[in-house]
Amino acid sequence: MATRFATIKGAKFEDSFIDYASGGMAYVSFDLAGTIYTGGSDTVQLGAGGFDGTLTVPGTQTLAQVLAVNHRRDNRTMTIQGVGTVSWASGNQSTATNGPQIFAQSVATSGGNVTLNLFNALTGGSAITCTAGGWERALTILVIYSLALISSD
Repeated sequence: MATRFATIKGAKFEDSFIDYASGGMAYVSFDLAGTIYTGGSDTVQLGAGGFDGTLTVPGTQTLAQVLAVNHRRDNRTMTIQGVGTVSWASGNQSTATNGPQIFAQSVATSGGNVTLNLFNALTGGSAITCTAGGWERALTILVIYSLALISSD
């Protein structure tokens, strides 16, 4: 079993649903282009490795830090409170075994990073095996977060 690090393609923040000053949620899109993923044995991780666009994510930088520094850009300390799947935002790789649609399952957060497995259905289904080829569409997950308060809040 190996950990495969994702390439973050983008993050769309929807802070108005919670409270911009104290937290919010973000749709985080990613793929594994250039990475072989073996379904049933590998795990995908966002944070502590991989890429954010073309920037290398250091092994010491969590997904929460990547989102706070590279996407929010407000120097607030972000804590990931929960994660989930997005039914309308499946990934796609035409060369994937059991593909081409790719969904996240077993999405979990630990230490500011997110881990998940890839399947061909939102629930149930079969594990996906991805080639090192490109993806036609990035996969998206939902990240719910809180922000440390600063003196002006």
